[in-house]
Amino acid sequence: MRRIVKKVYYRILMQVYSFGGRFATRIMTNSSWTNNHMLKLWGKPNKTQIVYPPCDTSHITSKVDVLAEERRKKIVVISFAQFRPEKDHLLQLQIWQKA
Repeated sequence: MRRIVKKVYYRILMQVYSFGGRFATRIMTNSSWTNNHMLKLWGKPNKTQIVYPPCDTSHITSKVDVLAEERRKKIVVISFAQFRPEKDHLLQLQIWQKA
């Protein structure tokens, strides 16, 4: 029974992933495995890019003011990740709050 519930859960989760990807204008992944997985699910090679951590972000810090000017635009960010300590979801939220 537990195995069936788990399979149903993962199928529903994959449907949610697929649905969410239809609205993506840019897709950034952090590994070739994740990149291939997103390409398989969403099929958007022109909008999908690998960003290998750690990334030098010093060139975008000057653009924070530009982001502030564009706050009137509605921006939606969806981050798909497993809940593990090394993912540091709280840090992601803090960075988006500053942006």
